[in-house]
Amino acid sequence: TSSSSSTSTSSERQPTLWKWMSTQDDFSNLTVLVEAGGFVPLFNSSTVPNRRRDVQTPDAVSLPITFAAPSNAAFAGLDVEALLNNPTNEYIVRLLLYHIIEGEHVISELVSLSPVKTALNKNIVVVKDAGSYFFESQGGLRSKASRTNIVVQQAIVHVVDDLLSIEDISTTTTSTTTSTTTST
Repeated sequence: TSSSSSTSTSSERQPTLWKWMSTQDDFSNLTVLVEAGGFVPLFNSSTVPNRRRDVQTPDAVSLPITFAAPSNAAFAGLDVEALLNNPTNEYIVRLLLYHIIEGEHVISELVSLSPVKTALNKNIVVVKDAGSYFFESQGGLRSKASRTNIVVQQAIVHVVDDLLSIEDISTTTTSTTTSTTTST
């Protein structure tokens, strides 16, 4: 699929990240995890709140952000139901933080800034290869950006078709999740 660009910066009022995600057909898994991880207040905010920087929670993230939003296809190798049934949401929070970069960055800017640090304090690299953009995790997983530069309030969204990383964030938080595989 080709990348679509939506970079309208006119005075039109853009929806919040949460409202935009909630209206998209391809984010049902993501919206459930955003709710479970406690990210709805952050993703539904149009203001820049004062954030704590000493914890790895949604409250540690400052707006505006760039979000590599995993589509439903990205969750194909992950048991979302098992994540939701886990007594702790630590894995969900870490997974989502891995997909957030503070500041608003269009895809070409991410390429020139790479490596960039995620809200989980992990580096990812964004590259352009054969006309497509890819996010690469420290664990070596590569996720194609199927849509880029979607502008919403306080965020720029790039839709990715694979999770950026499972290995980098999974510790002992869940034993019921499975590792995703990527094809080249």
